[in-house]
Order: sequence, then structure tokens, then C-alpha cells
Amino acid sequence: MKLLIDSSVYISLMGKKDIYSSPSEKFMLTLEEDGGEVIMPSLVAAEIVSVLAKQKTGNLSAVTQYLFDFGIVSLDESILREMLKISLKSVLALKTSDLVIAVTARITDATLITWDKKLLKYAPEICRVQSPKI
Repeated sequence: MKLLIDSSVYISLMGKKDIYSSPSEKFMLTLEEDGGEVIMPSLVAAEIVSVLAKQKTGNLSAVTQYLFDFGIVSLDESILREMLKISLKSVLALKTSDLVIAVTARITDATLITWDKKLLKYAPEICRVQSPKI
């Protein structure tokens, strides 16, 4: 199974502790045991690094290397064309960055894993989506 894990999961795992930190850790440990392909969009990687830098948590060099180990999926013409098709069909309540992430999940045939309430509510119009609860 291919998964696109949103920055909300990684930030809860690596950043300042919040209510999602423990479930994020359990999810990632289970994923590690079970295997599976993880898709890492460049936008998700950028969000993770930016937020963790602002929080002044963790070793950013190690985090960046960890993210590069996945292989980064860049924002490209195919994603932009799919965004255009979706945007012409319906008015979406997602901000641009969330739309990019959902479309990337769709194009790569991945399930989007997120804690983001708006993505959980609106992304099912675009791709498979679920929270990381086990």
C-alpha cells in the first residue's frame, strides 16, 4: 500500500508534543514493521522543515536527511494539470497547499494520512484519506 503522510503527522511526531504525538508514533512504528511505500511530496518536506525550525525542536540536519531518504516527489506539470481539472469541476474548501498534497496522493495512487481536519473532510473528493489512528 502506498501512503502519502501529511506534515501534520510528522510534526506531531518530531516537533513539540501535542495530543497527536503518541498516536503518530504508534502509527509510524506500525508502518515501519509492516512496510509499505511512503510518498514524500516536496511541499510536505518543506512544511516539516519550516515548522520544526520555528519550533526549534530536533536536529534539522537529521530530519532533512530522513526526509530525503524517502525520495522526494516534486510539484510538476502533471500535478498542476490535475489541480486545474479538479478546480474547474468544483469549488474546493482546501487551501492551495492542501490541494497540492491531495492531488499528489491521487496521481501517485497513494492514501493520504493526516490529522488535518479540513483534509479529512474535503480531500475524499480527490483521493483516499484517513487519519493515522490504528
